[in-house]
Amino acid sequence: MLLNTMSILTTKNPHMLLLFQNRSLITHLSLQQQQREEEEKRHWSQLITQCARSKQHDQVLHLFYTMHRSGLRPSRNSTISSLNACSHLCLLPQGTQLHALTIKAALLSPPDVVVSNVLIDMYSKCGLLDESHKIFDETHHRDLVSWISILSGYSRNGLHGSALETFFDVHSLGMGFSDYGFSVAFKACAALGDIRPGLQIHCLATKVGLDSDVFVVSSLLDMYAKCGRITSARHVFNTIDEPNVVSWTSMISGYVRSEDGEEALRLFSQQLRVGIAPDPFTFSSVLAACASLSALDPGQQVHVHVLKSGLEEHFTCVVDLLGRAGLVKEAEEFMRHMPCEPSASAWGALLSACRKNGNVHLSAKCADQLFRLEPHAAANHVQLANIYAASGRWKDMGRVRLLMKEKGIKKESSYSWIEMGKKVNVFGVGDNLHPKSDVIYFMLGILAMEMKDQGYIPTSDHAWGRQEKDTKP
Repeated sequence: MLLNTMSILTTKNPHMLLLFQNRSLITHLSLQQQQREEEEKRHWSQLITQCARSKQHDQVLHLFYTMHRSGLRPSRNSTISSLNACSHLCLLPQGTQLHALTIKAALLSPPDVVVSNVLIDMYSKCGLLDESHKIFDETHHRDLVSWISILSGYSRNGLHGSALETFFDVHSLGMGFSDYGFSVAFKACAALGDIRPGLQIHCLATKVGLDSDVFVVSSLLDMYAKCGRITSARHVFNTIDEPNVVSWTSMISGYVRSEDGEEALRLFSQQLRVGIAPDPFTFSSVLAACASLSALDPGQQVHVHVLKSGLEEHFTCVVDLLGRAGLVKEAEEFMRHMPCEPSASAWGALLSACRKNGNVHLSAKCADQLFRLEPHAAANHVQLANIYAASGRWKDMGRVRLLMKEKGIKKESSYSWIEMGKKVNVFGVGDNLHPKSDVIYFMLGILAMEMKDQGYIPTSDHAWGRQEKDTKP
């Protein structure tokens, strides 16, 4: 019936015929345009995905913005790849723009857990943990990746206690963690120096069969070493069938941390014998072991590897090694012939050597370089002031203090803690926040008098503290 009516209308009215033909043509052209756009979008998405897989994050963002400027609506996959690129490069402004684009493109309505996970990771890596947590709370259908992303965010931003709470929350929900989740949890325990949750997590790792995973075990032995359980760390190391370079380095650095430089060097020699090539962290630990022993012969052997590697952090370790051995002039000469400009850490190592060896003239030169590279670092100013104080140059010390005041630099307070009765008590320099602070200071006064009777003489650090206290209004 409809076709007959259309036939009559178009036969008797040629304008109507033209109208139907134009509409048909427009529909056809529109479909062709949509097909071309979809083909172009697929082409762009494939290019972006390929760059993302090869970790060409800059290129990912370049392609995404080029596609967006051409008028094409970004696909879900290309948006996710671009957010990942912002996360890896810590590009907060671009990541925020992409977040707004996901809202505009309705990629989060209905909620898309993959997009949410990428946003959680991106904001945490850029230091906006509040925003990361907000998105996490708004993600109703969280998966394991969601939990690992927020767990990593806590750990990355130094909230290790929250990281451990999150780990145990996931465990209580019955969700199995991956090797990465266990590794982050062990690192949190190591950072806190708290062995108790680490022991529980070790049991969980054994229960789920991850105690033989080299990635997890390396983090486990690092935790034991940093918590002062070097024997337990070595036991874990010995259970690894084929230790990788991370395992060797963790164990070596553990011995360095426990001030057993000789065992660290023996283990390094064993690593070389089995054919595991050292990485930059291994070299740093071994050089630290040599420095602690003032062992120049092994240190010079490692020095050969350092020169071959050409890595800046290794040069700093060599400067520290020479300085600890009392060879301050040799350390300065080494820095003068470095293939790159000495870093702040290298100048800092030389300044420490000057302080130890009483070289006031060279310390001023080091400090000038440090003030240029790190103009607002309190530690460098305090170090120079202590050197002047130790040599009795009080006017120069006052000049450094005045410079700090002009720059608005304050000496950072030091903290220590002690665990008693399953409770961690934290103390800051000069604070009275602890409920038993009066008793504590009374006992410290008695100990100070006994130490003085035994011949203890305060170092220049304490002299700095006394002067600071005297100048307070």
